[in-house]
This record gives sequence, structure tokens and C-alpha cells, in this order.
Amino acid sequence: MIASALIVGHPVLAHRALPAPALATVAQRIVRLKIIRPQRLVKHPGWGAGEALRFRIRLAGIEAAQATVVIGQPLRSGADRTLKVRAFGQTTPLMRNFVALSEDRHVLLAVRQLKPLRSHSLRIKGDSSRKITTRFDRWPVKQLVVRRTANRESSALRQRRLPRDVRDPLTAMLFLRSTPLMVGATTAQRVLVGLVLYELRLRVVGKKRLRTTIGAFDAMELRGEMRRIADDGKPLANKQPRRAELWLSDDSRRLPLLAAFRSDYGWLEVELDRQSAAKQPIRLR
Repeated sequence: MIASALIVGHPVLAHRALPAPALATVAQRIVRLKIIRPQRLVKHPGWGAGEALRFRIRLAGIEAAQATVVIGQPLRSGADRTLKVRAFGQTTPLMRNFVALSEDRHVLLAVRQLKPLRSHSLRIKGDSSRKITTRFDRWPVKQLVVRRTANRESSALRQRRLPRDVRDPLTAMLFLRSTPLMVGATTAQRVLVGLVLYELRLRVVGKKRLRTTIGAFDAMELRGEMRRIADDGKPLANKQPRRAELWLSDDSRRLPLLAAFRSDYGWLEVELDRQSAAKQPIRLR
């Protein structure tokens, strides 16, 4: 699941006279920074409790897996509200002839800022499994990794000084769907996928009519790249950035209609196949 929006810091401009060309450059940067770091999320996004999204996943044009995302009911936790989101995916019967893979992911997030608090993911591949429990509400971020095979079980606790704005894939998707976007806007986000940290940067390049398996939509087209980064946020020199594309419905729902990116196994496409509307709209602020 692809998502975006990272608060990007910028230096304070010195208070001194600047020539006209420099002033124009500064003005352009200020406009761009306002787009990159939106001050607030929309008050009433188009998603909410009870929404369910089902996706078809194609690898090199072949349907390889299906995945479903379900949004739970918000709960009160102290002064804030929390929300549980679950995603489950598995390879298709055809692909299971080559590799049997399934993954179940849960996240508990804080509604007001759309930040993950805790997440659990269980990936089963053949007769081996890996379970990761991540505490985003602690810093350094704590990850407990339990691996099981037919003959062995091992566990390891990792403490990672990750960027404080890091999100998991599910929260990142909801954050993007709740962020005001316009053509020319640039968004970025650091996303922790299992044990691997990425930075995803996307730019809204335009709007188009997109035909999908569930109908035709007016859509916003975002293009950019995803890059492996170290825990301190710096790019890994031995990892090349990978092209990424995303189409969101151009309405209040901001449905993730189609995502495509380069993976370790080839060109991967994730297309929305079915959508059940939210039964209870969410309020962020």
C-alpha cells in the first residue's frame, strides 16, 4: 500500500535584502514548502469505520495475490481516539504452485495525527513464518521479531532510532487519503515495511479519467520514486531508487485506485477490485 506526506524541515531565511532573481527563487521555494508540508489534515476525509477495500496484485502482468484492508471502529484512549486497521493478503491458487505466501497485518493508530502506535505483522511462507511486533509509541522504536521454521524458533528484540515521523504502510495510506492535494504538489513519507525503511516521494502530475475493474473514475495521477534509507533517514548508497506511480480518485473518498512500482521480483501493480463504503465517517479534528 502506497501513501505519502512528510513534514519537511527547512532553514530560516536570513533577514536581509535579496536581489530580484533571488526573491523569485525564494518565493517559489516557499510555495513549494507550503505544498510539501500541509499544516492540517482535512477535517472529514472520505474514509471511515467499516470501509473495506479489496485489491488485486499483479506481478509482470500475472495475477499473483489478493489483499483486503478493513477499517475498524474508533475507540477512546485518554484524550485521543484510536483506530484499528487490518490487512490480509495471500497468493492466488496459481501462484501457490510456486510459492505459498500469506501476510496478516494489524495496526493501532492515533486518529488525531494519524500516527501508528503499535503494529503486528505475520508472514507465512511455506513452512516458515516471521512475526514482527513494532512499538511506534516508544522511542527508540522497538521491534520484536519471532521466526519459526519446521525445526527451529528464534526471537530478537531490536531498538531502532528511526525518524519520529515514520509510519507503517496502512497508516501511511490513510494519511495520504486525508491530505489536501493539488496538481504540482509534492508529497513524501518515510514508511517502515516490516524491517525495511523506505522514503516515498510522489508528485501530483495531473488528472485523468481512469478505467478500472470497478468502473471509471476522475483520478489524480502521482509519480515519483521509493528509496531504501538507513535508520537515520539517509539514502543507502548501494540501493537505487525505484519508480512508483499512484492514482487516487479525485473526490472526497481519495480511493487508492491503482498503484504500480518496481519490486525485487519485477513490475508490481496493485488495483482496487472492490470497495465497501464506510458505515461511519471519521473525524480527524
